[in-house]
Amino acid sequence: MSSLTARSKAVLVERGYQVALVEHYNSFTRRKHDLWGCIDLLAIGHGETVAIQVTSKGHLSERRHKIEEAEAY
Repeated sequence: MSSLTARSKAVLVERGYQVALVEHYNSFTRRKHDLWGCIDLLAIGHGETVAIQVTSKGHLSERRHKIEEAEAY
């Protein structure tokens, strides 16, 4: 099974978006870092730009809080 991020990216590409992974891994801290603290994927297409925080159903409230607390919100 592929990751949630890979599956999300595939769905967006299938819907006609160009998608970039904007999350990166820091080998010194051994952690992943999102763009502006809350964005995993950026999708452009159909005249819009969409920022996506990928998560599973069980972590929705945590990610919502993460987005609300992010610098870019």
